[in-house]
Amino acid sequence: MTDLTVEDYSEKCIVVRGNTQSHSVQLKALGGKFAPYLRNGGPGWIFPKRGEDDVLAYVSSGVSPNPEDKGDVIDQIEELFARMTTKERLRFISRVTLLAINKNEPEPKPRGKFKPKSFAKKKNKNDDEVVIVSDDDEDEQPRKRLLG
Repeated sequence: MTDLTVEDYSEKCIVVRGNTQSHSVQLKALGGKFAPYLRNGGPGWIFPKRGEDDVLAYVSSGVSPNPEDKGDVIDQIEELFARMTTKERLRFISRVTLLAINKNEPEPKPRGKFKPKSFAKKKNKNDDEVVIVSDDDEDEQPRKRLLG
């Protein structure tokens, strides 16, 4: 028997608590999502109510947490994929595609506030108007106003 417990979490979902770290691959394959901070206290895996039978069967079966044969996990994932609706399959495929794309791209560099040094705001003491001065414009002659 495993050291996992299944509890009702809300109207729509259940939670698996206990020493779940060694069971993470199987719980993920069953469609669970790990939540480190649950409102009833402590971490746990959240599952929708429609998958409650599968979760209860897994917990009561006393399956070893680390399967030596990875084919068992693949079979479980294939069975799960066969039970998914078309919408869930498409969402799953799009998530996997995004993960594959993001894996090949380098992480973006953090961007801070950018303030060019060549521009500075100066205030005339006589006027309340703000004048923007640029180092590049010093050599140019002032433009003539066409309208009176």
